[in-house]
Amino acid sequence: MKVGRATILAAVFATAGGIWVSYYNAKEQRELEREQFQSNLIQQSIDFKDYKQSRANLQFLIDVGLIAEENSKINAFIRDTSVHLQRPIDRLPIAPPSHSKPYKIGLFSEAYLTGTIVDALTKRPVVGAVVIVEAYHRRYLGRPEPPPPEAEKMVTARDGKYQVHKPWGEYFLHIQRPGYKSVKLSSISLTDLTGIPDGQIIEIERE
Repeated sequence: MKVGRATILAAVFATAGGIWVSYYNAKEQRELEREQFQSNLIQQSIDFKDYKQSRANLQFLIDVGLIAEENSKINAFIRDTSVHLQRPIDRLPIAPPSHSKPYKIGLFSEAYLTGTIVDALTKRPVVGAVVIVEAYHRRYLGRPEPPPPEAEKMVTARDGKYQVHKPWGEYFLHIQRPGYKSVKLSSISLTDLTGIPDGQIIEIERE
């Protein structure tokens, strides 16, 4: 039985098409695996308590070709320690607006920590509460003379909100207000992996 030329050509094109689809799918899979590999390397190279070493680690990965030099966020993190996604702190009000939304940040060194202080009984915002943010020095825990904390104070406005601009890291949070019991929250993490703790409601009780 003779096979027509059209049949042979159709078979050839079908085979070529199948080979191309297989090649394209394999290429896509390799690209996904490469991106995942780079992402894992980046996360393992970042130390939230040592930005200088983190930048050196990332620069090394770029130099040896393990991650792409074209990644704009990585380049921004390496070259500029002050880059962030929100407006500068000196242009922000004491308390953020009610429609403020948290940002998910990538390879940036600073972020905003915000929340609201309310009365535990009435659930109403507490005006004039003093919020103190102190750096959490893990390496000094248990030692007799830890370094003085790097504290920052702010006062809540009418809506009970507070906002502070801090580098990545872990912090203690103290809330004080005459007529109320003091509250202390420990080990609050502010990193690019957890996002920004935004809109947290903290209740304080009257004495």
